[in-house]
Amino acid sequence: MPETNIYEKIEACAGNLKLDFSARELAAIASNHHYTEDQLQAVSEVFDYLSRR
Repeated sequence: MPETNIYEKIEACAGNLKLDFSARELAAIASNHHYTEDQLQAVSEVFDYLSRR
């Protein structure tokens, strides 16, 4: 099974939270603010946690 990229994972979690937040929108924010892989991973972990609550 192919690995989901981090932007798509966050988009899926956001959808579970009923948020209209696309992978493309997140990628633009990450690029504009020069997010590192570690920062993106932290965002992913927060969204994952919230979507499982």
